[in-house]
Amino acid sequence: MLGSFADVPPDVSWVARECAVPADDDGRLLAAVLEEIIYRMDAADELPVDIAVAPEPGGVGVIFKMADSSTATQTGAVPKAVALHGLRLAPDAHGWSCRVTLDV
Repeated sequence: MLGSFADVPPDVSWVARECAVPADDDGRLLAAVLEEIIYRMDAADELPVDIAVAPEPGGVGVIFKMADSSTATQTGAVPKAVALHGLRLAPDAHGWSCRVTLDV
């Protein structure tokens, strides 16, 4: 997602942000994690440079590595929301795949 609108230097400093994300199906879980990222970008002027996800009852625990947005070069429109129509996260022949539409 980040690569669609920003270029961040590979050696950028970051801080860890943790949260629990509840969801009742895989597609909603994907949307909830992306919405959390969008919220953090808007509220704290931080950009995600890495993410770790671990299963928890009723959802996942997420650790975001977030960099200050001033370290990045904007290359496109910044996402503002996740569209729920056509949302997909499911295993396939090659592992997991997803489909999501981000509103800008």
